[in-house]
Order: sequence, then C-alpha cells, then structure tokens
Amino acid sequence: MAQADRVTLPSYSHERAVPYHGYWLKALSRGGDAHAFCAWPARHGVGGQGTFIVDGQRVVYRQDLGPTAAEAARWPEDPIKEGWSVSPNR
Repeated sequence: MAQADRVTLPSYSHERAVPYHGYWLKALSRGGDAHAFCAWPARHGVGGQGTFIVDGQRVVYRQDLGPTAAEAARWPEDPIKEGWSVSPNR
C-alpha cells in the first residue's frame, strides 16, 4: 500500500472558507448536465460590486445584487429577462 493511501485528509469546513481574490465562489447546477459558476464580492463595494455567473458555454453574466448577493446568488432561468447583462470580456 502506498504511503499516500494512509494519509487522512482534513475535512472541509465552511467556517474556514476564505474569499478568493475578494470573491466568494459557488458551483451551480440545474438538473442534468447544466452547470455554472457564480462569484460575488465578499465585501460589497470594497472588493467589487458585481456578481458574475459563467455558464457551460463560457458566457459571463453580470449583475449588481447589492450587499445581499450571497442570498441572491442563484442561476436565473432567463438571465437577460432577470436583469443580467452579458459581459464583453470572455
């Protein structure tokens, strides 16, 4: 047995989570094979204001969800109708 097989990995805990470059990151899924990633500022107005979603086709959507972005960060059914804009930087 390899030495690595005997190593116990530490469990992940949200209490120890830290923002990445000032943003929280979250994987989103919508049934089947539809996946996206969401990023929102850890401190709204300090490190950033925009919430971003990148879908499976690499389309980047942006919307300012304000300081309650963590609760509002979800995958919209129709991003454009729900006020998200497509980011020109792909």
